[in-house]
Amino acid sequence: MDHKVAIVSEKITFEVQEDESIVDGALRKGIGLPYSCRNGQCGTCKAKVQKGTWKYLHDFSPDILTRFEIDQGMVVLCKAAPLEALQIEFDHPLEERIEPRVLKAKIEQIEPVASDVIHLTLRLPEGESLPFRPGHYVDFLLEENHRRSFSLASLPSQDSTLEFHIRKIPGGYFSERLFTDFQTGDEIRFEGPLGSFRLNDRTTRPMIFVAGGTGFAPIKPMLERILVNRKTEPVWFYWGVRNPDSLYMDELVKQWENQYEGFHYIPVVSEPDKKWMGKTGPVHNVVVHNHSNLSGFDMYMAGPPAMINAARTVFLAHRLMEDRLFCDTFLPGYSLPEKTKNLLVSRIRRIFQM
Repeated sequence: MDHKVAIVSEKITFEVQEDESIVDGALRKGIGLPYSCRNGQCGTCKAKVQKGTWKYLHDFSPDILTRFEIDQGMVVLCKAAPLEALQIEFDHPLEERIEPRVLKAKIEQIEPVASDVIHLTLRLPEGESLPFRPGHYVDFLLEENHRRSFSLASLPSQDSTLEFHIRKIPGGYFSERLFTDFQTGDEIRFEGPLGSFRLNDRTTRPMIFVAGGTGFAPIKPMLERILVNRKTEPVWFYWGVRNPDSLYMDELVKQWENQYEGFHYIPVVSEPDKKWMGKTGPVHNVVVHNHSNLSGFDMYMAGPPAMINAARTVFLAHRLMEDRLFCDTFLPGYSLPEKTKNLLVSRIRRIFQM
């Protein structure tokens, strides 16, 4: 049985099927609710249920929500299914949705920028373009309906190129082969733009950006946009990595710091070598050491779930307002089943040419 879901203040209603998540029901109807990981790990899709009953699917536990949020009726929509008509409310206006499309692109450059990170550049066919916003990602499409999600690491360009920062994940079907098998000119299929990690570039509050490893990918175009347009309030960027080698675009960010007044760059290494003279430890600890009261800031974070969850708890404890925290959680994709892998090894160069 279908149930009606209404987004109050937006005058949007749509039907959600039985045992279908609210986010999936909205996407099926072409409605752009905010979401990112679709695994209940990032909190991007959380909203308040004003009226109606619902359930979490697959025994999901909403660990991303605080007890206060749960008591206020907040729900993780990518894991929640309605049991009757619902009225839900977001704490921010919904942006106009850019309809995702399936496109092909050719690899223009595969550039190792660290021992385990590649800077991948794709070029769309002549006459094609991909409208997107800083913070969006795409899904690379593999056989047997497997997908791998990667954030766009560039602003929309007139020359139809797309950039990605891809870390090699041990056992990662796509990332490992990108380091060994793919070459310039190979064709890749993808769907995008996707996600709801967004930049509020209309705010006048100071901003803090926090990236963990290749979480720099979605942060980079946000900084590129905000630094050009922002004239007054300061911006801080904290880049947390395991070792100094993982600061793979350190020189670029240092150039920004020299070029833009009010921009402050703080790299943080959790496992430093003897040569490292900068900040050390968990990146969120360095943030709150420098900013003990976060109530006046907008905060943007991108990185692995452990970093996001730990930082979120610490930042809220230091008075960061919940509606001023924007997150993008990176979830690694691992190997395809062994049977599938064996079938594909001999034709790796054609994986994305379906």
